[in-house]
Amino acid sequence: MDEFYEYDYDSKNKKDGIGKYILVAVISAVITCLLLFYIGSSFGFISMEQSDKTDSEDGQEQEQIIGEDSEVFTQENTTNIGSDTPIIDIAKNVGSAVVGIVNKMEITRGFFENEISEGSGSGIIISDDGYIVTNNHVIENASELVVILPGGEKVNADLVGKDSKTDLAVIKINKKNLPAAKLGDSDRLQVGETVVAIGNPLGSELAGSVTSGIISSTQRDLVIDGKQLNLIQTDAAINPGNSGGALVNLNGEVIGINTAKQQGVGIEGIGFAIPINDAKPVIQQLIENGYVSRPALGIVMAEINEKDAKEYNVPVGIGVSQVMINGPADKAGIVPGDIILEVEGQEVKKLDEMQKQLEKFKSGDAVNMVVWRDGKEYNISVKLGEYSKVFSE
Repeated sequence: MDEFYEYDYDSKNKKDGIGKYILVAVISAVITCLLLFYIGSSFGFISMEQSDKTDSEDGQEQEQIIGEDSEVFTQENTTNIGSDTPIIDIAKNVGSAVVGIVNKMEITRGFFENEISEGSGSGIIISDDGYIVTNNHVIENASELVVILPGGEKVNADLVGKDSKTDLAVIKINKKNLPAAKLGDSDRLQVGETVVAIGNPLGSELAGSVTSGIISSTQRDLVIDGKQLNLIQTDAAINPGNSGGALVNLNGEVIGINTAKQQGVGIEGIGFAIPINDAKPVIQQLIENGYVSRPALGIVMAEINEKDAKEYNVPVGIGVSQVMINGPADKAGIVPGDIILEVEGQEVKKLDEMQKQLEKFKSGDAVNMVVWRDGKEYNISVKLGEYSKVFSE
C-alpha cells in the first residue's frame, strides 16, 4: 500500500489545477479499489487453488502408496488428519495398541536371599478386552508381569499361554474398551515394501518408538536359541525391548511380531519378525487351550544327507535314533535304525521338511509313511499323538 500511494503522489500531478487534482484523485481512488479487489481476489484464488492442488496431490500419492484394498487409511481421512505420510497415521492409530511389558523374575542368590530382576519388552493388544500377544522370551520365568499402557498407566497381567517352539505368548489385562491392532496378511508381503516397527527399545523410557524401513526378505529360516523359525527380515530399527512389538504395513495392519536382530561389529539394519500368518493359529490355540496342540510321532530324528547315505550305503531321509516306549511310532512298529522316506506321498529328506509335513495334521490323525529298513521299504500307518503328552510321559 505504501508503494501504491507513493507512486500516485507523483510530483507531476502537484503542478495542475484544483479541478485536475480532484479528478485525478477520484480516478486514482477508483483505480485503487479496482486494483485492491483484483489483487485480493487473485491472491485468494491462487491460495485456494494451491491448497486444493496440494490436497489433491497428497491424496493421490496416498492412494497410490496404500492401494485400493486399504480398509484403515483412505484418501479422505488422511487428508482430514493433515498428515504428510501414512507413517504418521500408523504411529497414531497402531501405536496406541502397542504396550510395554515388564517381566519381574525372582532369582535365588542363596538359601536366605532372593532377588527380583526385571526385564522389559513389548506387546500388541489384539482384542478390546485385554488380550495381548508378545514373545515367549519376553515373559519367560516371570513371577510377575506388568503392562505399561500408552500414557504410562501400569496394569498387572496374567499369563494365558506360551509356546517356546514359536517364541510366542499371550497375556491378559483386566481392562475394557482398549484399542486393538488389526492383524494383516503376511503372505502378501513383498520385498522392498515399506514397513513400520513400533515398540519400546531399551525399556519404558523410550516407549512407543516408531522406526521405518523395508522388507528385506519375506522368508528367512533361522535357528535362534535352538529353535527353527521362519522369519521376516527388515531393516527397520529393532533393538532390545522391541521384542513382541508390531511390524506394520502401510495399511496400518500388523504383519509381523518383532522378535530378534542380528548383532555384531559392522552389522546394521538386520532385524527379524514372526510372520503374523504363522502366529495367528498359535495365538488362537493359546487363548483357547493355554498351550499349542501339536502332532507327534514319539521319535528322536536325525537327518541323513547324501554324504552319510553314500558312506553307510543307506537312502537319504530321516533317520530314527530313538523311539519313545508306548508312543505312536512304537505302537505302529517303527524301530531305531529305520529311515523315513515319505510322509503321505511327500518325500522327506530334511528335518524341516519332515516337520512341515507333520504340521499339516493334528493329533489323532493316521498318517501313512514309507520306511526303509535293512534294504527293504515298508508302508506303515502311524496314529499321531499329542506332542505335550507324548514327550511328558
